[in-house]
Amino acid sequence: MKKISFRMFGSASPLSKKLALSIIIYSSIVAVFVTFIQLFYDYQRDIDDVNLTFENIEKSYHGITATALWHVDLEAVQKIYHGLEALPTIDHVKITFAEGPVTGKDPPQSAAIAVHTVNLYYQHDGQARYVGELTLGSDISRIYRNLGKKLLLILFAQGTKTFLMAIFMLFIFERLIMQHLRSIAAYARQMRIENNKVLPPSWTISNDVQGELKDVVQALNEMRLNIGRSYEELERAEHQLRVLNASLEEEVQKRIQENEKQQMLIQHSARLSSLGEMAGSIAHEINNPLTIIAGYIRIIRQHLKSEHLSPEKLESFGEKAENTVRRITAIISGLLRLSRVDPANGLLNYAINEILWDTASICREKFASRGIKFDVEIPSIHICTACRPAEIGQIALNLLNNAFDAVKNMPDPWIALTLDEQDGKAVVAVSDSGPGIPEAIRERIKEPFFTTKPYGQGTGLGLSISHAIASEHDGRLYLDEQSPHTRFVVELPVIACVTPIDRSS
Repeated sequence: MKKISFRMFGSASPLSKKLALSIIIYSSIVAVFVTFIQLFYDYQRDIDDVNLTFENIEKSYHGITATALWHVDLEAVQKIYHGLEALPTIDHVKITFAEGPVTGKDPPQSAAIAVHTVNLYYQHDGQARYVGELTLGSDISRIYRNLGKKLLLILFAQGTKTFLMAIFMLFIFERLIMQHLRSIAAYARQMRIENNKVLPPSWTISNDVQGELKDVVQALNEMRLNIGRSYEELERAEHQLRVLNASLEEEVQKRIQENEKQQMLIQHSARLSSLGEMAGSIAHEINNPLTIIAGYIRIIRQHLKSEHLSPEKLESFGEKAENTVRRITAIISGLLRLSRVDPANGLLNYAINEILWDTASICREKFASRGIKFDVEIPSIHICTACRPAEIGQIALNLLNNAFDAVKNMPDPWIALTLDEQDGKAVVAVSDSGPGIPEAIRERIKEPFFTTKPYGQGTGLGLSISHAIASEHDGRLYLDEQSPHTRFVVELPVIACVTPIDRSS
């Protein structure tokens, strides 16, 4: 048999040490608990023995002590006193005459002293005559000392037994379990597929591996075979996936490009649809200045036939006609800026003021023709953002068209377009005199193709496209639910204006 070396336990596994420590702690707790219960019952038994001794003394010595006191037989009293004092559990004895001297001393007043007093009566002429009393005292500290010695002995015995059991269990656990677990762990670490795709050979089960450990080893061998088969299937699946992924990537790129083109066409179509709704007012807006120009030309012709034509009047009429032409040019330029297609990634440093002025000029005549009051509050100081100007104009145009459709048949209608800068954001708001959007449909107004307009008067794409455009510009479009009227707000990040605005394009 091999000699057990304590050095082995120093190199034991953490699991074995935890097991041994758990055994020591658990056994110690149980041993202490059982020991204190045993000592408690021993204490009760010793106290009962003391009380039983008092009762036996009272039964045995009551008669003879009372007789000796009645006859004043001091010699007999002394013998009784010394006899009681010699008992092992009696530490203090006192015999008191009813009238006369006292033999012995009172027991000390201490919680460690159990005291028992017996009143002595002598039967004389059929009557019990009181002759004195017998006082007994027993030192309880003797019991405590005995219990203390017993406690130390029990704890030493239990501690030794627990320690030896823990060492034995540590040895058995290391020998029968941990040794094999280490081998299993080392084998499991080898079961990884390297570039050579070779798995370690199956593990031969030794004779000392039994029970659940044998099942674990068999499971590892089965897992090795399953890993090999799974890897082969994985290689085949990976090859198929690579082929499929290559074709899928090509198809995805094609679909993305088609989707981007389709999205640009949808947005452009929606923008042209919005502009188409304004076509009548634009024609009227341009027609009025043309009528004015024609009038000035007629006046100039009439004055040319007159001999009193002055250069000052001719210059005045020409200047007014030229200003009217500029007005037409501004309307057409704004319309062109709002209708053109911006590059997908071409963000420009652009003043939102300019975009809103162009949009307002297109809408003004249409609103006026229906008696709609149009309030425009755009500051003269430029507020710039990185944007595609035509798309921002499309948002404003969609919101103004929606406001027009909502209030065109209402009494005293009005629409307001405002621009402000708050907390580093450009805030564009379109309000109208409408009562607001019903709460039941507020969550759906940004859905594509959702519209409350009659059939043929709306596509339902205006707000959904506007919301998408605002998100693409790192901004947002939302309904101001706190406003008593319908009020849509567009927030866009503000940047420093560095590019001058060209209104001639």
